[in-house]
Amino acid sequence: MLIHKNIFRLAGALILAGVATHVSAMRDYKPYQKESSAYQLAADTQVEMITVKFKDEQKFRLCKRELCVLPADTAPLRAGYATASKDAARLKQLIAKYPVSLIPGFGDPADPQLEQKNEQTRSRGLQKFGIHMADMNNYYSLIFIEPTQFGNISDLIKRINRLPSVEIAYAEPPLEVNSVNLAMPGASGYAVPSLTTQGSQAYLDNTSNGIHSIDGWKWKGGKGSHVEVMAVDTNINVDHVELTHLPYSIIWWSGNSNSTIANHGTAVAGILFAEDDSRGVTGIVNEVPLLRFYSARYCFIACWYDGGRALAAAADIMSVGDVITMSLGYTAGPDLNPPECNGSPDCNDIPVEWTSKGFTATQAAVANGIVVLASASNGYVNLDDPIYNDAFNLNVRDSGAIIVGATQSDSANGNLTFSNYGSRVTARAWGHNVATLGYGDPNTTSWDEMYTSGFSGTSSAAPIVAGAAASIQSIAKAMGHAPLTSVEMRDLISLTGQPQIADLSRSIGEMPNIDAAAKVLQAEMLDCNMSYNVAQSGGYGFHSVQVTNVSGGTMNGWTVYLDFDGHQPTVQWTSGATATVNGDRVMLESSEVLSPGENDYFSLGGQYPGSATFTVDCF
Repeated sequence: MLIHKNIFRLAGALILAGVATHVSAMRDYKPYQKESSAYQLAADTQVEMITVKFKDEQKFRLCKRELCVLPADTAPLRAGYATASKDAARLKQLIAKYPVSLIPGFGDPADPQLEQKNEQTRSRGLQKFGIHMADMNNYYSLIFIEPTQFGNISDLIKRINRLPSVEIAYAEPPLEVNSVNLAMPGASGYAVPSLTTQGSQAYLDNTSNGIHSIDGWKWKGGKGSHVEVMAVDTNINVDHVELTHLPYSIIWWSGNSNSTIANHGTAVAGILFAEDDSRGVTGIVNEVPLLRFYSARYCFIACWYDGGRALAAAADIMSVGDVITMSLGYTAGPDLNPPECNGSPDCNDIPVEWTSKGFTATQAAVANGIVVLASASNGYVNLDDPIYNDAFNLNVRDSGAIIVGATQSDSANGNLTFSNYGSRVTARAWGHNVATLGYGDPNTTSWDEMYTSGFSGTSSAAPIVAGAAASIQSIAKAMGHAPLTSVEMRDLISLTGQPQIADLSRSIGEMPNIDAAAKVLQAEMLDCNMSYNVAQSGGYGFHSVQVTNVSGGTMNGWTVYLDFDGHQPTVQWTSGATATVNGDRVMLESSEVLSPGENDYFSLGGQYPGSATFTVDCF
């Protein structure tokens, strides 16, 4: 009897490695508490949008551009239908005094298939991950024609929250880039790259403070040829000389690409996509089929930034296994104000999945099969603090995304003070001294030839980890592996990454190791089979066995087991393998390296009481 199996499965490897892994299961959507003061903003905070999330017991929809409630089809829901309908009418009355326009919270308001798309995403979450997601069609955005201040609308938000059918209404905090220094042509001690010089990108190195891209690129697909990557950001200069080698797709691109607002997105794109041409910098996945970029700025009736809408919409046009990264965050989280802030304007900044809409957008993208990475933000805060009401507790709420913190660029690998931290932050990369595109001096250099060696913050960390994740995903697909989900990628980076060795009380997870992750995937993909001949006479047996590598990867050895079902065998000789007898089992081992399709042979003879069951493992 022949049983053939694979020795390394990723789930098993997580256990066998003895690694304390992060919680690796998405969670059902947990309704928000509208009586919480956590969403209160300073009176002078600029607001572009209010989010209204209705309870999922009823279906709030737009009927001929007016908010309505669809008739319920069960008795319990019919009992609440009248109240919900009154609340829809009451909301219309409440907002009539304000210069706002009500549109769906997700997607293109003009898309006739919007409701069906949102329902399909919700269904995928249940089918693929077994989770109950929020009804995306029950989110609505009140867009202000002109930005206002929170103090002018706080009473309106309170009145909306009094409606029984409203789960929560809140002003979306301002969205900003997560860089700590926006005037950054160069960093101290780091030469600025140029068209004639290669910049220092030690974050790519095969060292304890690099992501091992150099070895990662040696794997088939390591430069991203089998995956697509989307950056969700502000704006981008796709005419930079280091980006023109790729075709591109830009969605909701607004504003002038030759401007400071485009620097941030261009810097993110440089880390990911910059051409491998022995000048300037080299992107981690510079061989992706397409440079994809989605601007988080919308112009529909008015212009506003909408991170949740952009993330969900970006996922809708990507394919299973693709990667999305976002280096944006909210500027106005709860007022924790740790002493490390020391007056920093970034104090209390918070990841996008903090809000109800941000969390649902992130979970929707993951449910669509996308690997999602988001910056932890530069708020100096512990995301495990009780002030956040378990919003970042993976045992309570888990979107499935990889949240990225910022680490030091030296071998200390500690947490940079500004980086948010805690158990929700599961991966890290450089948060300063990052060489990439953009942020040069426009008075002396063309916009299309600008470089910096000082990109920073969780803004630089997130695309570095995203590039590593994309490289790993591309390698996996090149091996024939099914695309990793965002949760599986998160676990794999935790398993194979380089652990944080300093500032352990401010946990920001592991730094990816592309090469180590690829080796685990290769081991998981390895497959071998076995054929054998047995000759027995008078209790003496002779076995000749052939082991064949039938996978696409290189085998570094194999183990064959002969089980005699309670009978004690005696091995008298072997050829081509090392034999060990343990009770009724004979274990034969070889470290012969076998390329795909190659065979190895061995034979053994001895006293064998009865027939054996053969099992083969390859590694």
